[in-house]
Amino acid sequence: LGVADAIGEFRRQLVGAIRHGRIKEAERHLDAMEEAFSAIVAIALPDAIVPVRKKVDTARSLIERSASEVALAVRMHEHEKAIRAAGAPRRGGR
Repeated sequence: LGVADAIGEFRRQLVGAIRHGRIKEAERHLDAMEEAFSAIVAIALPDAIVPVRKKVDTARSLIERSASEVALAVRMHEHEKAIRAAGAPRRGGR
């Protein structure tokens, strides 16, 4: 179940990447989270042996929050680029 724990680490990396404006890196971390989640969802063990359900639920929540944050960061980045482009001096002196 270390794979489930890795999802939390990927999230920390994702948040750090967003904070530093590295959107593509954040998207790669989100992809890794989703891939790890697919691996733990495929595990079919009784909860009496290994408490998988709680880790799956926590991982799903982390991924949903992270996906929202990446989507928001992408949109903000696009808006920042548009604002810069609109405020940039135009060629030809005007």
